[in-house]
Amino acid sequence: MRWYVANDVCEALDIHNSRDAVSRLDADERRMITMDTPGGPQKMNAVSLPGIYRLIFSSRKGTAKEYQRWVTHDVLPLVSQDSRHEIAVDSVGKQLDDLKDLLMQSGVVKPFVNPRYTFDNLMSRYIGAVPGNRPRDFYDAIGEWFGITVPYSSAINITVKEWLLEHVPMEVMTEFVVGIESKTIIRSQTGRWVSLNGVFGNTVEWERIKKEFGHKCAYCGKEHVALIPEHLVPQSVMAKVSPERVDLIENIVPACTDCNGAKGLIPLSDWYPKHPGYTKARLRKIQEHFRKYHLK
Repeated sequence: MRWYVANDVCEALDIHNSRDAVSRLDADERRMITMDTPGGPQKMNAVSLPGIYRLIFSSRKGTAKEYQRWVTHDVLPLVSQDSRHEIAVDSVGKQLDDLKDLLMQSGVVKPFVNPRYTFDNLMSRYIGAVPGNRPRDFYDAIGEWFGITVPYSSAINITVKEWLLEHVPMEVMTEFVVGIESKTIIRSQTGRWVSLNGVFGNTVEWERIKKEFGHKCAYCGKEHVALIPEHLVPQSVMAKVSPERVDLIENIVPACTDCNGAKGLIPLSDWYPKHPGYTKARLRKIQEHFRKYHLK
């Protein structure tokens, strides 16, 4: 997924308070990226393309209003007519592509690409930051962080480097290595890489959690439903004991809205055994998740 510097996007849309605007986006529509500046590497807010579309609706700029009117007056009424639904989908796709091109051509909205960070450069920096590691360790670390298994079979007909470049965005690799160098990404007690910025500080860990739980609710096993980050130890409780761990991956599992609402502030040990969806297998999965990512 491409990411765009939030300040540039908001400037193009005449949105003056970019931080406030970005904070209202969903977790998978925003993230922090690291960019080189004259003063050194700096973290900046970034938004995805869906995030840009949502920001457009908070803009008062003329071109943005035209887009808003097109969606509310043309697209939505068209989609509501079943007989013309396919036409609407095609129309939406074309219009969004046109809008994307317009934003990119403006020269203000630019995807996050840092030319200083090449694959070989990142691998060298990773090996320098993690003594004793070799190129294969870097490949495996990138695969683990992104939640994929790196193939080493000759059957793939391309090098591992080429395969990784095809499957893992360069900005993800960059943030991973920079995080290790800055010690904001460290190993858990089982050797897994964990971001100290928490799940809400990056989309990679959240996507990996959902994948590890089979894109199902950790508590009831429902699938094909909206999943939200659920705190195993309630935020208010963890904040009093260990505030820096509130949003860490060890304390987050995917949950459906029903389970999230039902659990509330009740401790897991008191609530889950009485839950209709309780199974020993699901409880073990949750416990294994905690142990795997728990920091020392």
